[in-house]
Amino acid sequence: MADNDNNASRDKKPAPDAAMIEQMQLFVDELPQKVVDLHILLADHDSESIARLAHRIREAAGELGFAGITQAAADVESSAEVHADMEALSQQVQALAEMCNRARTAAEKHA
Repeated sequence: MADNDNNASRDKKPAPDAAMIEQMQLFVDELPQKVVDLHILLADHDSESIARLAHRIREAAGELGFAGITQAAADVESSAEVHADMEALSQQVQALAEMCNRARTAAEKHA
């Protein structure tokens, strides 16, 4: 029984502190503009800038524990780096946008 208790406590992530919560809120607040920027870059067929922006989103999301956004941004970044078909890239950007919108909606419910 003690082993199960030890495993459970090791698997728990520490609760975010006030500074982390503030960083998370700032990140979520900036997501709508980043999504708009991605769509503008898509319209311009600017794969290099899409890759750079997706990279920045991926890094920030990863540091803050937004696993879904991290993965979606990584997918966009990878596709943009190899200059994937714009239609496929557009679908990945849309998937990332949906993840960002879900995070924003969840943050608004908890605010």
